[in-house]
Amino acid sequence: MESKTIPNYRIVASSFLSNGHAPWRGRLNARPQMPYDASIDAAAWQASHRKAGEYLQVDLGSIYEVPKVATQGRPHMHSAWVSSYSLSYAVTNGNFIDYKVHGALKVFPGNFDRDTIVTNKLPVTVRFRYIRFVVVTYSDIPAMRAEIFGC
Repeated sequence: MESKTIPNYRIVASSFLSNGHAPWRGRLNARPQMPYDASIDAAAWQASHRKAGEYLQVDLGSIYEVPKVATQGRPHMHSAWVSSYSLSYAVTNGNFIDYKVHGALKVFPGNFDRDTIVTNKLPVTVRFRYIRFVVVTYSDIPAMRAEIFGC
C-alpha cells in the first residue's frame, strides 16, 4: 500500500470521518501535508464512529498469499489508533471469512502510539484478494495506517 501500487479506489472502509480521513489515506508511513489541516489530509484512515467493528478494507487486485501485515496510528497531533484488530478475508468481494487460528478468531496486537510500526505475521497461511482490518479495541477513535506484505 505504501508504494501506491494499490490504487486509492481499491481501499474502502465501513465509514470515514471526512475526505481528509478517507480510507486511501491509511497507507503505512503516510504523513500529512503542511500546513496541517485534517479536513484536507489527516494522513490516516479514521472511522466516523467510536466503536469496535469498524474496518479498513483493501482489494489487492489478484489473489495473494500474505505472510504479514503492519499498522500505525494516526500521525501528527492526535492520539488515535487501533490497539487490537482481527482480520477477515475473501477471494470474491462479499463472502468474508474471519481469520482464525486453531478454530478461534485471531486478535492481533495493534498500536500503542501514533507512529510506531507494529508488524504481525499470519501464523496460518491463507490466500485471498480482499482483506479487512477489523477494529477490536482503540484509543480515542479508530484510526489506522496499514501495509499488506506479499502482494
